[in-house]
Amino acid sequence: MTWDLLPDLAALEEAAGAFLRSDPVAHTVVLGLLARQDGSSATAAVCRVDGEVVGAMWRTPPYPIGITGVTAAQAAALAPLLDLPDASMVVGPAEAARGLADAITGRPTGTALVETLYRLDSAEDIVPDSRPRPSGATRPILEADVELLVPWLDAFGDEAGTTRSPDPAARTRAGLAEGSLFVWDDGEVRCMVGGRTTGGGIARIGPVYTPPSMRGTGVATACVEDVCRILFARGAQTVTLYADDANRTSTGIYRRLGFRPVLAWAEHRLRPSD
Repeated sequence: MTWDLLPDLAALEEAAGAFLRSDPVAHTVVLGLLARQDGSSATAAVCRVDGEVVGAMWRTPPYPIGITGVTAAQAAALAPLLDLPDASMVVGPAEAARGLADAITGRPTGTALVETLYRLDSAEDIVPDSRPRPSGATRPILEADVELLVPWLDAFGDEAGTTRSPDPAARTRAGLAEGSLFVWDDGEVRCMVGGRTTGGGIARIGPVYTPPSMRGTGVATACVEDVCRILFARGAQTVTLYADDANRTSTGIYRRLGFRPVLAWAEHRLRPSD
């Protein structure tokens, strides 16, 4: 087994693209990153066994180190090759993320967040909410929504315990340009749901955010359901999402809509002060 460091995302695409697309659901995060290559600086690596790619690592600052496809032992073997002193977190399937984080720190790191990756394989698999549908409708965001949604993205990151976007305004405008951010509007914007393709016939829901004063009204459930249908209508074969296992409200919504669990996903902090 060997790890080979790569200079950028283009090299990762060339070396591991076929491997990652062999299971596009499990590798949806990195495939989404490859689909959106924007020239940002990156560090990447591939793991090979008998010459065949079996796993990958990536990092685009300021986001965490990501890893996929490997065992804890294989992930740990990468640690001596990395020089990323500013990295504060490792994310990935639970076993791989733990193996790399523990090897980098030289100690058990514990989990900062445990999520489950869910999948929905057709619009016919969607289970409509049994509650009366709230007033209003889902629509793509408009230019007039950008100022409102920028702080919502920060609030989502804070609540979810994930790394904040370094430029939430740019991310919101990208969602406007791509048609990948949606809101529930009943005369007032009530919630925000992201939904975009990540390659290989896969689409992903997220972020999903409703301000606290507007929760419990069914708007998030209705909006997520609508965005799933939109993504299938756009050609997605599978819609995925990640949900925090500790958030029983959101995981309950997704399971009731018909999403099925795929794998455990974990975040490990490399510095206790972060």
